[in-house]
Amino acid sequence: MSNSEIDTVNEALRARLQTVLNTHSQAEVARRTGHSLSNVNRYATGTRMPASFVAALVSELGVSPAWLLTGKGEPHSADISDKAEGRATDLLEIVKAMSAVTQMRLGSLTTRHHLKVLKELNEALTRHEALQVRLNEHSRELFAQMMEDLSNALENLDLDRAERLLESASQVAKLCDDFELNYQFYGHQARIEFGKGRPEKAGELMRKQFLFAMMRTGRLAQRDLDNITRFALSVASQHRVREGIRVMRSALALLAGEQVNWPGAAYTEFLIGHFTGLEGDLHTGLAAMQRHFPRVGPEARRAICETYLANAMLYSGLIDVEGAIRFGGHSESKAKWIMDFCVVMQDLPGLERVTRYYDSPEIVPVKGQKGRTQASRTMLTALRGQGKQALAEWAEFRNTLKSDDITQLHWRIVNEQVLRIAGKWAQAAEEGLQTQQRLDALDPEISIGMLFEARHYHGLLQCAAQGQPIPPESTERAKAWIQRHVQGGYTAFARWLP
Repeated sequence: MSNSEIDTVNEALRARLQTVLNTHSQAEVARRTGHSLSNVNRYATGTRMPASFVAALVSELGVSPAWLLTGKGEPHSADISDKAEGRATDLLEIVKAMSAVTQMRLGSLTTRHHLKVLKELNEALTRHEALQVRLNEHSRELFAQMMEDLSNALENLDLDRAERLLESASQVAKLCDDFELNYQFYGHQARIEFGKGRPEKAGELMRKQFLFAMMRTGRLAQRDLDNITRFALSVASQHRVREGIRVMRSALALLAGEQVNWPGAAYTEFLIGHFTGLEGDLHTGLAAMQRHFPRVGPEARRAICETYLANAMLYSGLIDVEGAIRFGGHSESKAKWIMDFCVVMQDLPGLERVTRYYDSPEIVPVKGQKGRTQASRTMLTALRGQGKQALAEWAEFRNTLKSDDITQLHWRIVNEQVLRIAGKWAQAAEEGLQTQQRLDALDPEISIGMLFEARHYHGLLQCAAQGQPIPPESTERAKAWIQRHVQGGYTAFARWLP
């Protein structure tokens, strides 16, 4: 290690000390570390820090050793557990060993002293490597337990607890280089982000997980296909359905031999069918879902595929609301999709029935996702003839929504529908035309979702039928959209055509 490299290390430590001094005065740091105020000032302005001072920052001020050494993570250690606190002792030893290395003035090597200095350097580096191995061994057990706790929280749909566990696990992850545990950690993080309504972050984590696996193994494993599929789902949830389809088709193209018979491959094929239907071709999509459904693994079949298949059959007219409720098992997701269908079709009896189903003991709501059905419940209020109350409920709820362009389009379309049901046709027409302008300005790759497009275009035709000044080109576009979907298999929409 050259003098310039040693100076670089000390400059980094000094920069992190300045961060510590932003929250603790030099006098407080001096008192708690046992170093004089003048020395603390010198460490902050250029003098190399001794190992004893670095260790005291960790032990007395709670500075994170990982952050102090690498700059990664948070400046102060999280309170993860008593066991984790014991593991931190080994990291502190690493801090001391690293500091000892940086204190060596290798620029002073001479013929007389260089052998002794090189021997000391070698011993310090060897000690550092041994301590790192010990630290990894100690942290592995704790990290494995945290991954099990995270997995249990996610299986129980307790996203709030999972998010709290994530904070602690993030600290321990920095200390453990176990491939399997870190692979799991990426996946758990992505599931939490996705469940909390942060699909962009979830997609980023899924991409990292896949690349991490490919760098280590160099080949596609079944779990990697599963993770690519989750990534595609994340992309689709970000309103890029076509891109999601392309990602899944690309993943299937990587399979060879017996890999095409993996249950995950059938699941991916099923999802391509689902999204193909959402893009307007329900005939092709439903056929693909029915063809691959029997080969999908039982867990995915119950948790996701039954919901998507029931939804497709509802829109195709193969089953009614009661049939959809009875199809397959019970799930919050299926109940929510049936509610959405009833809202799109403005089916009051159906919406009342599925709302009772959603509120029954058979459905376990996802924790940490309050307000998931608020828009549907507001529509129920409106359809019951309480338009004024529905408008007030919706005005209050929409203030809690995100301000991104797609969310704003969604709430505008819901607002259009509530206004129409409440009999405020002029306001609904004005809102609908403004929504159309925003839709026209969207990137063609962006899809706001079939159920929102259906409500919007049906609403334009309703406003025109009520004598509102809807431009002919807008009504023609609305008719063309509905006709295309009816021809594609959306039989439920046929009643909207003249």
